[in-house]
Amino acid sequence: MRQTRYLYAKYNEQEYGAHNGMEMWEFVTKYCMTYNSNNKAQSGHIKFVQPEEKGNDFLLAISTPVMTRVRKHLSMDTKMIFIDSTGSVDTHDLVVTLFVVATSIGALPIGITITGSKSEATYTSVFKLLESLSVEIDEASKLNPSIGMTDHDDALRNAIQHVWPSVTLLLCLFHVLQAVW
Repeated sequence: MRQTRYLYAKYNEQEYGAHNGMEMWEFVTKYCMTYNSNNKAQSGHIKFVQPEEKGNDFLLAISTPVMTRVRKHLSMDTKMIFIDSTGSVDTHDLVVTLFVVATSIGALPIGITITGSKSEATYTSVFKLLESLSVEIDEASKLNPSIGMTDHDDALRNAIQHVWPSVTLLLCLFHVLQAVW
């Protein structure tokens, strides 16, 4: 069993790079550059801010070609967005925040952020990064919500209010009931 785990770890490192340290950040930087050059024509783009020191304090904002098309062609639907974060779901305690809109065909993603922290300052920085990314791709697809629905995460809500001051924030009924139940 130990040998199998060792071989898996070696294969994984060879395929995907190191899982920590500067080698990992270099791999992520190269991956983002490759993704951006391969997807420029389809308006897919990733912005990455590497941590200044050791640790997990990084910012990653993602807009795939599908997300850009949703923001551009369903601009009225993107006035009300649903924002939810997950945290501590992997060995690095990464925080993945998904931005989606409700449409007649179901929820469609309009942006994703990944960070190493759930702090208000980190949320604010990565949301500003996602907003600037949407503008860089196409001014018409700028992320500028009027209404945002979230759970009761004060850091998340404060960051949204800071980046988009005119947004009206609503609490998600599912999360309210989950907290009460």
